[in-house]
Amino acid sequence: MPFLNFYMRNLFLFMLFLSSLTRLNAALPTDSVLISRDSIVLYAKNYLGLPYRYASRSPARGGFDCSGFTMFVLKKFGIHLSPSSSAQSLQGDKILLKDAIPGDLVFFHRTKRGRVFHVALVSKVVKDSIFIIHSTTHGGLRIDNLATSYYWKSKYKSVRNVLPGARNYTVPTDNSLQEPILTADIIAGTEDPPIQDRQPFEKINLLPTLAIMPKWKPTVLTNQ
Repeated sequence: MPFLNFYMRNLFLFMLFLSSLTRLNAALPTDSVLISRDSIVLYAKNYLGLPYRYASRSPARGGFDCSGFTMFVLKKFGIHLSPSSSAQSLQGDKILLKDAIPGDLVFFHRTKRGRVFHVALVSKVVKDSIFIIHSTTHGGLRIDNLATSYYWKSKYKSVRNVLPGARNYTVPTDNSLQEPILTADIIAGTEDPPIQDRQPFEKINLLPTLAIMPKWKPTVLTNQ
């Protein structure tokens, strides 16, 4: 009889433990709702127009370098990246360019076997165009169309997903999340010099690019 009571008590405690785990799991949100890709892009756009600042990871220093910008933006949403573009290119999961969606990271190298020297954040995908927001030595923090920028397209290396959750992304209907219309803001035929991201400067031929270069105007997100 004492043995039976001991057995029943342990069984009760075990069932109570399982029940608490079930309630805990039910209270936790799934990965797919933890982070909004649109919120990441919207937050990143607040810093458009800031100048390039080598090794800077904070707007308090007046600007960012490329990896400092992606590190700063994603840290706001609980994603911790390495401080250099080459190290960031090893984080997350590698995906195909055709599968890129807002919030993914795009990496670039100067030569086929060269190391990664630059990183950008995908801000919008429209048909065959992929818009990226990034901090460059020429123009500071700006948006480029990867499909029409010969310079950046020729330097493309890979795309990686560093965010949790499902990738069944749908285009938002809220106009505030849409990319600016490419009209008079486009500066055609400008030259984009190489990026200097924590590695020796390398002279290369300058190639034309299309870019949106809005003036820096600090704003505060009310929904963050």
